[in-house]
Amino acid sequence: MSGHPDSQAHPSSSYGPGSSSTRELPESSSDTGRDDEGSPYDNPINLLSVYPFATYQPIARTAEHISPHTVLYQPQSTSSDLYPHHADYFHRIDHPSTPEDRALRKATEDRVREMMDSQSSYTSSYLPTPSPTLEPSSYLPYPTTAPPHPMPYSFIGSYLPSPASTVLQSPTPERPTTPPVEFLDNFIKNTLIQADEREAKAETARLEAQAVKEAKELAARMKRNSSSASASSTNLANGVTAKALTRDTEPSGSNSKQPMTPSHRHRESSITSHTSTPHLSRAMSRADLAQESPDPLSMHEPSPPKRMRSYSREESPTMRHSQPFSGNGHGSQSRFEVVLSTRRPVSDSSVLAKDEDDDSGSELDWGEDPRRDADGDWAMGNEGRSRASSSHALETYGGVPPGSAKTGERDKRNHHERLQNLLDDILNESDGFPADPTREDLASARFFTRLGRDGCGPLLSDSSVQQLSRYVVRVQSTKKNTQGTALKSELDVESIGRILRLLDRSMRAGQGLVTFPSDTKVNIARVKPVKSSRKKKSGSNSRSPEADVDMPVESVEEMTDKEMQDADAKLLTVQSAGIAAACCVTVLDTDGLPKHLLSEEVLSVSVGIIRQLLDTVLIPAVEALAGERISSRFLTRVISNECVSRTKKGAGGMFVHPHLSSIAQSCCIAIPRLTSLVSRTDISFDEQLVIGSVYLSTAALFAPDQLPKKGKSKDGDSGRMAIFRTLVTESLSCLRATFARYEAHRQWILEEILTNMVKNGGGNASQARFRLADGGSISTISALLLQLVQASAFGAGIRVSKLRSKGQSLESLSQSVPMVREDTSDEEQQICTGEIESAMKSSHTVLTYLVQRAAKASKGNHDTDYKAILDVFVADLLSVLYRPEWPAAALFLIVVSKTMVTPLHNSQTGNEPTHAKMVALDYLGDIAAKLKGFQMQMEKHAVKSFDEIISTSNIEEAERLTEAHANVLAFLSGSAKEDSMYQSSLDLESIVAAQEHYLAIVKIRSIVEKLDTEKSDEAAEEKARLESIAETFAASLDRIWSGEDNVFASNTSVSLESARSAVIGLAKGRALQGAFDRILDALVLSMGSTVIGVRGKALRGLSGIVGIDPTLLSHSTVRRAIESRLEDPASSVRDAAVELIGKYVVRNPSVAAQYYPPLVGRVYDTGLGVRKRVIKLLKDMFANRDRGMQVDICTKMIGLVEDMDESVKDLTVKTLSELLYPEGISNYREPATLLVEICDVYNGAWETIEKAIREISKSAKTEKPSRYDQTVKALIDDLIDNTEETEFDPLNHIRAIYLLCTAEHDLVDPNRAEKLLSYIRFPPGSDEQLTNGLILRIFTKCIPRMPKAASTFAADLNRALLPMINRPGKYDHLRETMECFCSVVNHLTLDYTNAIKILRQCEGKLRAARNSYHNGGNADWLSSDAAAVCMFICSLITEFCDLDEVAKSQSTIQSGLATITDMPIREYFFDAFLEYSKMPIAQKAPPICLGNIFKASPLLILRPESSDWMQKVFASSDYELHCRLLTNIKEFLVSESERKATGKRETDLTALIGHAESSDSGLSTAVVQRNIESILRGARSQHAATQNAAMDILAFTVHQGLYHPLQCMPILISLETSDNELVADRALQLHQHLHTKHPTLVNVRFLECARASFDYQRGLTAEVSGQRNGAALLASWYSLLGEKRTWKTDFLRQICRAFDYDVSAKGKDKIDDGFALYIAENLAAFEYKLQEEVMTTVHLLSAVISASPHLVGVLESATLDDDSGETLDDKVLSSREGEDSESFSAAAVIQASIIVGLAVITKNHLLNLYGIPEDKCVKYQLGKKSAIGDKPALPRKDDRVGMNFDRMPLVRGVHTITEFHEQRNAFLQLLLEDGTLDEMDRESA
Repeated sequence: MSGHPDSQAHPSSSYGPGSSSTRELPESSSDTGRDDEGSPYDNPINLLSVYPFATYQPIARTAEHISPHTVLYQPQSTSSDLYPHHADYFHRIDHPSTPEDRALRKATEDRVREMMDSQSSYTSSYLPTPSPTLEPSSYLPYPTTAPPHPMPYSFIGSYLPSPASTVLQSPTPERPTTPPVEFLDNFIKNTLIQADEREAKAETARLEAQAVKEAKELAARMKRNSSSASASSTNLANGVTAKALTRDTEPSGSNSKQPMTPSHRHRESSITSHTSTPHLSRAMSRADLAQESPDPLSMHEPSPPKRMRSYSREESPTMRHSQPFSGNGHGSQSRFEVVLSTRRPVSDSSVLAKDEDDDSGSELDWGEDPRRDADGDWAMGNEGRSRASSSHALETYGGVPPGSAKTGERDKRNHHERLQNLLDDILNESDGFPADPTREDLASARFFTRLGRDGCGPLLSDSSVQQLSRYVVRVQSTKKNTQGTALKSELDVESIGRILRLLDRSMRAGQGLVTFPSDTKVNIARVKPVKSSRKKKSGSNSRSPEADVDMPVESVEEMTDKEMQDADAKLLTVQSAGIAAACCVTVLDTDGLPKHLLSEEVLSVSVGIIRQLLDTVLIPAVEALAGERISSRFLTRVISNECVSRTKKGAGGMFVHPHLSSIAQSCCIAIPRLTSLVSRTDISFDEQLVIGSVYLSTAALFAPDQLPKKGKSKDGDSGRMAIFRTLVTESLSCLRATFARYEAHRQWILEEILTNMVKNGGGNASQARFRLADGGSISTISALLLQLVQASAFGAGIRVSKLRSKGQSLESLSQSVPMVREDTSDEEQQICTGEIESAMKSSHTVLTYLVQRAAKASKGNHDTDYKAILDVFVADLLSVLYRPEWPAAALFLIVVSKTMVTPLHNSQTGNEPTHAKMVALDYLGDIAAKLKGFQMQMEKHAVKSFDEIISTSNIEEAERLTEAHANVLAFLSGSAKEDSMYQSSLDLESIVAAQEHYLAIVKIRSIVEKLDTEKSDEAAEEKARLESIAETFAASLDRIWSGEDNVFASNTSVSLESARSAVIGLAKGRALQGAFDRILDALVLSMGSTVIGVRGKALRGLSGIVGIDPTLLSHSTVRRAIESRLEDPASSVRDAAVELIGKYVVRNPSVAAQYYPPLVGRVYDTGLGVRKRVIKLLKDMFANRDRGMQVDICTKMIGLVEDMDESVKDLTVKTLSELLYPEGISNYREPATLLVEICDVYNGAWETIEKAIREISKSAKTEKPSRYDQTVKALIDDLIDNTEETEFDPLNHIRAIYLLCTAEHDLVDPNRAEKLLSYIRFPPGSDEQLTNGLILRIFTKCIPRMPKAASTFAADLNRALLPMINRPGKYDHLRETMECFCSVVNHLTLDYTNAIKILRQCEGKLRAARNSYHNGGNADWLSSDAAAVCMFICSLITEFCDLDEVAKSQSTIQSGLATITDMPIREYFFDAFLEYSKMPIAQKAPPICLGNIFKASPLLILRPESSDWMQKVFASSDYELHCRLLTNIKEFLVSESERKATGKRETDLTALIGHAESSDSGLSTAVVQRNIESILRGARSQHAATQNAAMDILAFTVHQGLYHPLQCMPILISLETSDNELVADRALQLHQHLHTKHPTLVNVRFLECARASFDYQRGLTAEVSGQRNGAALLASWYSLLGEKRTWKTDFLRQICRAFDYDVSAKGKDKIDDGFALYIAENLAAFEYKLQEEVMTTVHLLSAVISASPHLVGVLESATLDDDSGETLDDKVLSSREGEDSESFSAAAVIQASIIVGLAVITKNHLLNLYGIPEDKCVKYQLGKKSAIGDKPALPRKDDRVGMNFDRMPLVRGVHTITEFHEQRNAFLQLLLEDGTLDEMDRESA
């Protein structure tokens, strides 16, 4: 290296006076052989030539001070700017456009590779890296900050180490990594102009730094061997004499200085040691060193430069001149003195025997180094302890090896020579040992450290084995000669064999050693992560999560020092064995190695050692780190220290423990080499070796995560250290190679992997992840299985190529169409078919294994885990589907779809088939959705399938198709150069593509043969096109097998996307896409299953597909299936169907119109969730729909206001409010119009819509003015503006106003009332009468809120009302009129006189007619309509005007009332109407008038005369009168409820005396309780009006709690069995209400309620049946009890008591076989959810049968006393057995036989229907949970069939003697066939 001539650049440098070796600069340049044309500062490295090396400190901050003062970096320029005379070449290389340019680029690339392989390029000179070491303390990367200069052309940089790797690996001082200008000039000249190979340019920085280390080693050897050194050349190997160094006698203060040449400076500075930077004064002559000591650089390859310790300013090394001394025969030489100061003495153990030219090309970056300080810089001063393997000092050689250079000069030996020299040295030293060496013999050994076990000989040191490995790797990387041999031609084969034996000795020394013995109780010691109690210091830097936790270890027995030493020794031994195994595998992986050296025994030992290291060291360690329990004290100690070290130093990518770190590195080195060996076709492993390789690979794959973390890294591999991630990756590659290479072992390899999948937690989301090319990730196990299937195609391309090469010599058959060569095409196709079948077989093996275990109905210990694994695996398959690097995903999914579709077509029933269906449905929906998404993408890609191209004969599409194939294969081919994983993808994709080409060509051939028979022009044209397509396919096929690729092809994101688009386009015609229709059909089929869960999952699966393509909802098949599920018996299925429709129907109006009719019918669904979902869906459908649908939606919503569930009510009111009054509304004409249309079509109860409007008003009370007020204004404006229009509908406008007024009574003021008054017509027509009534009701509501000054309106209204009073119509109209009249009187006019006048006139007519009747006249007038009107007017005035209260303050009113009676006016009319009700007149008016009086004076209803009247009415046979009375009671209850709501109370306390129950809180209760029996009879009545009125009272009673809930249950259960759906639904709603409010009160007395329902049904029909249309009559009741097991069990227990019998019972307790039949049919038709319900029923029925032996005995032995006659009436059955005789009623005995026979038939029916063994039911313990009982009860038959009574036909009763005998014979035969009694007899015996 050229130096600077200016000696003043560094005044600290001095030289001895009179030195004859001092030369001028030109001589120096000549001596070094270097070209000094440029400035010496062109390269900052030259600074080392003029600056004393000893003062150079390799730390970043010092380098920053040195570099800027030496050279100024210019801004980066382009290559053409730096080298303008080569600009044309640069452009041609970067942008090749001609074949010559591409050849030039190819030659350039080859030249770069050649130089890198020979390590003569600037990369090895300018970018040295350290060699692999054993512990993290040796990782001392040095950061560089200098920007690189531009390279000559862009792609050269890709062949050089990246700047990041240089920063992490290179410990050299900071300098630019760009070579000098002359280097690039020569490189360009030699490469582009084809000149001779250029000379090496500059000395490497590594050699400069290494020289310092060698000087230190030399000094150490001199010190150690000074006592025995000799000056003769024969003793050079024993060391250097101490006399070689003498003190300089010249005073240190001398100022005489001699210039020193740069070459001298270089050589002298190389003597300075950097390991500990000592300061030691020594003077030596170069000639003396050459004579008396061997050149350290010639002994061995220099070690990689070490980082210097940091220096203080006071301790900076300096150079002092010294006096010359005479050498040994070489005359006077320059003498110098190096002053090296040290803080501690240099120990032998710190000297490391390393290679002097060692680079770290194989160095692995394991992440963070624990020795960084808080700022991220390297701690230069504290390197830690020395490595364990470097404890032996470096010994000297006995001579200089050939090619070795002198100290400070370049070693010109090639890698082969260095390796051979090392081998010779090792073997020579080995030969020098005695036959039985001792430890003393190894004390001075250089390559051997210790003795093996059992005296097997000395063992190589770890450093020697590592050095040997590095040399072998370099030799392997050197470009091989033409014979392809790397070692055989240049190395001694015998030496290699001996080295392998030495390595085998080291491996066997560690064989079988138990590193972590189980020497303590299991689970005693466990490492648990806990939060640290120490607080972080303020301002401290953030650390990794491990830095914030302590890892405490529970107390265990401490190990003694001797035990620790033994344990450490074992760990060190297995470490050495691992290093030896890695070296051994590396040597065996050398090309050209003789066959006899490829020993399977040695390789087996190596594989065994690596597996032993994984199984016994690494995996236990990582399991302990992961929190597993520890049973070894030594492991506990190691892991405890590991955790503490990681906490203090930070969690890095490797183990902190040096031995564990070294072992992990050895495994990482060995496994890739083993993969290479496995992949070689010239080597074949035996079975044991293959098995060992597989187990070795799977050990790391299924290891747990090491470091438990809360978070998760980006790649998803949250708990794995970097080194273990490398192990997993390399193990995966090894397993893939083994699977591909050895086909015979594939089956058991897959089984081994699948068996161990649970160990890795395959279903765990935090398991190890495999990174994808786009940044995503999948499970490592999924990636492994995919890669194994892809590896099934290994070798197919080679076989086809060989086949084609053989066919080159064969003559092709002449054909009109140039097809694929017939002599090889069939064989090639067979190869492809065989490989595809092999891949499909492997896929089928994997899926069958997983599905069978995941689909088990009875779970084992790990079956649930397999279900989770299958979930993850299928999800991963879908995520990588149609990615070019994962072609096996499509094969797997083909198998998945076939495997999953098959169970859905299985008609068998039972637990196992049903569970298999449910598992299949979990995945088919997702698969079909994914395929549908890709199908829609394929429509965008202009690639047709082979069949489409052939059918259309489109040549352009054929070319586009083959281009897509070429893009995919080109991408995989380019990617395979970077990652071997892509090679298997390329192989499989090539086979699949070739198979498609073969089939297409064969199809074209057959078509062409048919066209040959046709003579038309069209046929000729078609034939020509097909021939052209065939040629295109054949050419594409040739490209597939030729494997043509582009050298410069790069795997960029653009090419990746292009390849993926091509794969999606090519998949259009493949088998997987065809599976979509099959899956869709299977899902539709499953929607009709008898199992609820299957139907629900099928709907959810279909939902995923519809989410991708909503147009599927329009398909007729899909629509019919969904509509049928909307009517499904299970609410969960209905809910799923509504959810499916709701997701996508809103976005498609046409689909919404199709699904609206069945969907809106679910508004009143019995399922709570269904109703809520429908409400939300209808709300979404409301917008942008036609007005008819909007109005219908609102009407359906109004009906839900009366829902039993409060949440549904609230949701309905909120939805209606948003529909009528959207947010931000400003025009109220729209809601007014909508409300009018709702009133037009609404046909429900008017009270319901009134309630809805009131609830909506409550939700917006704060609005001023209210939105109702604005709506009324809009309605009245419409009435005024559109009065003259013929189509205008004023009636519904007035209805809308009335509805709003019921919610807010102040909406109509006098002005608006005047406008409405104009619409009152008299005499009215039919529509006008409705209008008048609505207007009058509006006035009645609003008049109390009008001001008193509205006299004008009051007068106008009175004038309109008087004619209506004088000539009233129906009672309803009269009531509206009188109520409005009284409201005007009470609030506006206060004209009570006029009211009394009308009252007196009507009462006078009635009084006269009554007196006439009492005087003997007739009562015909009282039966007339006029009398009825007078009664109505009197009762209404009395009800609406409290005249008695007004009379107290107004004497005129009191006097007016006195003209009628002296009694209170209401009591007077009460007595009068009671009297009228007893007279023989029409009883239409008196009950109604009494009802009005009761509402006006509630206490009157409790009078005895009122009760007597009611009982008399209910006892009559007049159902109309019953209906009127029930209506009066209902209206009274409603009025009382309104009275309580308004706060009105009875003030007459004297009236309450004697009526404790008559307080306001109990008045309604008293009325109900007094008349409850009549009300219940009315509810059971067949008169519709009476039943409806009674049901109204019953509903009010239930909701208000006026009667005990338990007393209401019998009638409700009875009404639930009604054939009238309205009645049954109302009863069920009331039942649900009680069940929700009072569950513990109502769920008792089940048999009593069942008896009541039977009695109700017996009143309806002569033949009572317990089921209707296959459904049990008590099914709704039973479904409500399903919420709790205890309720259902108690229900079955009590209801089965219907089968109890007592032949001696009489009266009401006598046997009722009809009721038993009713219960039996219900039990047989119930929908049981769990098997325990069926087992409970069977158990109870079996108990009934088991109690029948006595009955059987009576029937068998007894006889009828009197056999005459036809009927059984009063017939006696007597038994005469011995002296005791019994007699029974024949009818009772035969009825008992019917009951027992029904029990037998019902039991057998349930057993056959559900397929449950009878013995399990008999032994079942009632109420006890069991595994079999918790299984779902699945009926075997698709359609439920009622019980078959053929074996006992007389189940409905026996009435004659003949029937008696028939029934007795049938019963006994039934029991005989059943066998229950026989089995009981055997058990009792």
